[in-house]
Amino acid sequence: MRYSFETVARSDDTGIYYGGVHWGFTIKSNKVVDEQHHVAEAPSQTFHAAVTEFNKFYKNKHVVMKGDTLWGIAERYYGDPQKWQKIYDANKALIKDPNHIETGWELHIPDISAGV
Repeated sequence: MRYSFETVARSDDTGIYYGGVHWGFTIKSNKVVDEQHHVAEAPSQTFHAAVTEFNKFYKNKHVVMKGDTLWGIAERYYGDPQKWQKIYDANKALIKDPNHIETGWELHIPDISAGV
């Protein structure tokens, strides 16, 4: 049986992903064989999709990463960038200007468990 994993390094204070390690192994006759690894400059799309789905299910806050916009965050969670206003409205105490969000801010994403 083959097992594959991805481990990602992220800075909690800046929200920047520094890359990842893809690694795995095979178990044959109760022994670990064929161990492999390689370093990636950035997390995979699978990783990003998994984090998004995890946060939706557990209703975690979104940590703003370098380059994030309300438009892009709405696209990621709702599949519709036009829903950026929902995120802005839910975080008005933190966001003074919807065109400016700071790396590291934790934003509440409303209604994500319902997929709306």
